[in-house]
Amino acid sequence: NFFYYFDPALPSCDIEFAPDTSFSVRTLLPNQETYPEYDLLVADGTVTAAIIFGAAESGAVHGGDWGVMMWRTFEANLRINDFVKTDADIEGNRYVRTQGGINQVIDVINPYVLEEHGDSAEQLFAQLLSTHELIFYNGHSFYGSLDVLKNADHYPPETYQILFMNSCWSYEYYTRQVSDARRTDADPEGWRLADVVNNTTYAYFVQMEQSSRVLLFNLLAGAVSLGAD
Repeated sequence: NFFYYFDPALPSCDIEFAPDTSFSVRTLLPNQETYPEYDLLVADGTVTAAIIFGAAESGAVHGGDWGVMMWRTFEANLRINDFVKTDADIEGNRYVRTQGGINQVIDVINPYVLEEHGDSAEQLFAQLLSTHELIFYNGHSFYGSLDVLKNADHYPPETYQILFMNSCWSYEYYTRQVSDARRTDADPEGWRLADVVNNTTYAYFVQMEQSSRVLLFNLLAGAVSLGAD
């Protein structure tokens, strides 16, 4: 919120402010390669994913909204790639296929579903987080105010997960919450059962379908080959 709202020129701001103040970044953590834990992902023979598409615009959701168009394109690409829509009694739509002996279950939440939930949409997010191994959120960051990832009770115990918060500045907003929530005495850094893919700058709705699809399909391919090729 500070990033957006801080304005020392406002009459209500009584903080002493030095306009020429500067700071320097002296050190950075070293770059390191990180790979998905495919053996954990496929241990039960099934990969479950929840893909959430929020609306781009404020107000009533409509067919011309970029979030709606990205959702429809994503589901079309699932069908093109041999996913079959089921009649499962769930929120949104469920698609399934089997490749290399691995069952792949994709639950897709669209902007209309989120609109119907209104203020309880975060409860739906929490429920999806507690029941799926791959969680992709496509939408707005809401200035870092989404609290779903902060609660350790929202994560399934002893379950490896990969999370993609496909929203603006999600690395800065929604990375530490995951490690904080998953931290235990046996895992003081909180990364044993979680990996995160996030954005360090803007996320454009027009690109959200492609970025989610490319990441999902490559993770599913890696799950079949256990990371080979």
